[in-house]
Amino acid sequence: PYTQTNNQLGLTANNRVTVTGNSSGFHPASIDVQLQGTAVGTDLERIGMVTGTTYQINSWVTGNDDTAVTYAMSPPVSGAFVSGSGLISAPSSLSAVTKTTVTITSVADSTANAYIEVYFIPVSPDGSIRLNFGQHATSYTDHLGNVWWGQNVTRPFNSSYEIGDGVGFAYLNGTWYQHSSNWSGTIDAQLYAQSTSAANDTNLTVVIPNGNYNLTLYGEPGCGITAAGQNVYDVEINGVVASSYNDGFLLAGGLYKGYKSTYGATVSNGLLRFNGRIRKYDTGGHGMSLSSLIITPHGQ
Repeated sequence: PYTQTNNQLGLTANNRVTVTGNSSGFHPASIDVQLQGTAVGTDLERIGMVTGTTYQINSWVTGNDDTAVTYAMSPPVSGAFVSGSGLISAPSSLSAVTKTTVTITSVADSTANAYIEVYFIPVSPDGSIRLNFGQHATSYTDHLGNVWWGQNVTRPFNSSYEIGDGVGFAYLNGTWYQHSSNWSGTIDAQLYAQSTSAANDTNLTVVIPNGNYNLTLYGEPGCGITAAGQNVYDVEINGVVASSYNDGFLLAGGLYKGYKSTYGATVSNGLLRFNGRIRKYDTGGHGMSLSSLIITPHGQ
């Protein structure tokens, strides 16, 4: 006989048990077993969702025989909800980027949770999705009246872009903060000069409808970049490298100038993954710089 049965082992959270074996004519033998506590996991801890879309959460439970979970959204967002099976539905319309958190909780152990930060993003009237990564404010309106979405709340210089996937998309640096006067000859200069800076790869995962899209990336040399070779990166879209060794300084043609790069993308699983893969980081600057992205359905 044993002091703990197999089914008990799976129900003990963050604990140690002693297993003792007894046999007639022999001394008992014991072993201490450190049990793995119940843990809840998910593959995406931060995600953007445009209006009118849905996303099925992929979650799991380890350290427990009971793998059932519940889902809850807080704070509530009008028109948005998460179902009992973990399907997040975005609102059909929004007036601004809106953040909420979905909590995934183990049924067997309510202290075991995972969290997904969800950012609901408005779609422009023309069907495009306009993101201004480096914008410190919640939005920027260009000279044609199009709204580009920045932060869910106003953030200061050198804070981080929160809508990107992962711990932090990149820092809100850019040359606009201290050198806006140098951009006086550029139309909608903030779409270029309000940029991010990163010494690591950057990841953006957005839930959008399936289909073919044209993507236009806006950039600048970047904060602290004064020469070629200090801001070099690859663009990867849905796991495929779309362009390599992009040099922001050379693409812009010098300081306080912007550039655009256009790519195509096909979305078949409801997720657009747009990644900047840093190639070279020079400590004289602040690394890879990305500014804005417009996602336009093909044919529009």
